Amino acid sequence: MTDVKVHSVEKNVYQINESDGASLNVDSYLILGNSRAVLIDTLQETETLYQTVRELTDLPLTVLLTHGHPDHAGRSFSDFVQRGIPVYMRHEDLFLLENRIQKEVIEKIHDLSEGMQFDLDGTVLETILCGGHTAGSCVFFDRENSLLYSGDSAGSGAIWMQLPDCLSLSDYYPNIEQLYACMKQYPSLKIYPGHRWQSSVQLGVQYLKDTADLTEELVENREKGKDWQIQFNGNTYHFRSAAKGLMHEYVYDPEHI
Repeated sequence: MTDVKVHSVEKNVYQINESDGASLNVDSYLILGNSRAVLIDTLQETETLYQTVRELTDLPLTVLLTHGHPDHAGRSFSDFVQRGIPVYMRHEDLFLLENRIQKEVIEKIHDLSEGMQFDLDGTVLETILCGGHTAGSCVFFDRENSLLYSGDSAGSGAIWMQLPDCLSLSDYYPNIEQLYACMKQYPSLKIYPGHRWQSSVQLGVQYLKDTADLTEELVENREKGKDWQIQFNGNTYHFRSAAKGLMHEYVYDPEHI
């Protein structure tokens, strides 16, 4: 059984955390404007996220998904669609939903594009594409308040780039470098990632720099990392892991550089 808890992290911003006390620990974010609200990601196992959100606000709602993995577009996702709530996700990630979400629900998902804005009246969220962890990964930026909602686009202190649906590190690098180049103009930036517990400190611009720099070092073979393995469904999978600064775990496939 999972436990869902709500924390106020900024003015009119709520972190909604789902944890099972073991391996599952994921965050979504509810941002309130004066006349509209946005929910970023829909957790994993909980099926009552809509009710949790409605206990916090009755404003007209839009759902934005940072990518299509099941811990970010989880069980509650279909509930929002079926209630007529507009849901946006980059269509490059639609295939990640196919084996667990009904086709008629998937067909109602709106696509995202670079620079697409969501005006909440008092807060504007801007879409920035950052393919890597998945081809359709993106982040949402509140420019006025220097707040970045990043999902898994740069991880949360750790990033998994070894999964079959991850881009190569060579394809990821220009995307994370461009994101850093944009965000370094905001020295007071706060990053709210998809697994906030993974970092013991508030992540900001330096974290993006560390991620971009380490990606470049791996692509150029200046960093080789160390052996890393995971047990899954009775099998052992071998990859490599590297670290730099606030990026304490960067897991990658050496055959997919």
